Amino acid sequence: MDFYTFMTFFDDVAVYQVNAESLVAAIETWVTEIVNPDYYEMNNENMMELQKEMLEYQDPVRVEDTVNVWCYAYLLRDEVMFIYIVKTRKS
Repeated sequence: MDFYTFMTFFDDVAVYQVNAESLVAAIETWVTEIVNPDYYEMNNENMMELQKEMLEYQDPVRVEDTVNVWCYAYLLRDEVMFIYIVKTRKS
């Protein structure tokens, strides 16, 4: 399994870590099981929109000149939330 670190930048910085078989599996785990909507002051509609955006519509963008780093940008309450994903090791 691979180890993925998620860093979100929105008002504050939050760090989450996930063990998963792939980047897609890590994203699915993070967005459906780990994200705490209360931390970001999200209502159910915001949370469902984030899940749909990350799981169905938007692929993470590889950060140029890096190895194993991807980024999402998500608009929440008229502000941009940046979500960085770093594949940090294999277990």
